Amino acid sequence: MIILYFANIRLPTEKAHGLQIMKTCEAFARAGHTVELVVPNRATPIRDDSFAYYDVERIFTITRLPNIDTVRFGRRGFLLATAVFAFSALAYALSHDADSIFSRDEFVLYPISFFKRNIIWESHDGRINFVIRRLLRAAWRVVVTTESALHKYAASVTGSHLLLARNGVDIKKLQCDVKEAQALSASFARAGELVVMYLGRLDGWKGVQTLLDAAAFLPPTMKVVIVGGEPRQVEILRKQYPTVIFVGFVPYRDIGCYQQAADVLVLPNTGKDDISVASTSPLKLFTYMAAEKPIVAADLPSIREVIGEDACYFVPPDNPQALAHRISTVVHDAEGAQEKARRARALVEKYTWEARALKILQ
Repeated sequence: MIILYFANIRLPTEKAHGLQIMKTCEAFARAGHTVELVVPNRATPIRDDSFAYYDVERIFTITRLPNIDTVRFGRRGFLLATAVFAFSALAYALSHDADSIFSRDEFVLYPISFFKRNIIWESHDGRINFVIRRLLRAAWRVVVTTESALHKYAASVTGSHLLLARNGVDIKKLQCDVKEAQALSASFARAGELVVMYLGRLDGWKGVQTLLDAAAFLPPTMKVVIVGGEPRQVEILRKQYPTVIFVGFVPYRDIGCYQQAADVLVLPNTGKDDISVASTSPLKLFTYMAAEKPIVAADLPSIREVIGEDACYFVPPDNPQALAHRISTVVHDAEGAQEKARRARALVEKYTWEARALKILQ
């Protein structure tokens, strides 16, 4: 089967959707299909080749369509660039003999839906608007990543045309040499000290602020390490939280070693945003689970639908003192923490990108 995947993103990007898209294309190609990823030719500060940056096999092609790069001018600039790419994508799709046209960008698929019936739309936030209503009627198949979106769209899509496929992880690519992980850990903490780590972007709904505030309630022997964030964000936060270690942005291929350098991994999503509460399938949760390290996570439906209390320590969201207390609990429950980490590692085996791709293809 020939699969044409449209993605309205700059590539490579430090945002998680870039990884999700590249891994999905790789998994489709590994299943024996011909895959072409089509993106706008937008500027990116990342100089690495896309395949090397995400540590993805060169088994599919990437095509870059001419586009006006006006995203930096705010919302209007983004809408203009999106419209240009959408119509460029339409022209490209009409000239292509693809068996399936796949995308997670509803505004890109919208014009195509009036000319092609073989489109598959993948929703990542469960939103409803006039464009999405059109796709729910016109798409050949609709893929969702959360139970919330599944229930929301169930009345609008024929049951057999609606599929729940949560995000995934490449377990093998997250492995790390023990000595390398130990050296990294030693760069954060002295002997006898513990590393409490968050990996990801610093956007508001990610809940990082809760962890930063929780650092004040942790003993000095626990070092909070934040991996990720825009340079300007990191610069400001370093001044505001001098006891917290800010590593800044690292390529995906290095994430495995950073996770192995941690004693506790934290997923502090906020409970004040619907995306965080019910509409996200957090990539970092799956990577955390693959690390076989104790996980402390905000008690939210989006996380509960993937992992339970037998494999994770839950804490009320947006409560720094409760988060600090839970992290301390993990540290003093070494045997229980190890058991939960083992269960999380066993559970994540079914959430590989290959398994997800096969579920969609079938």
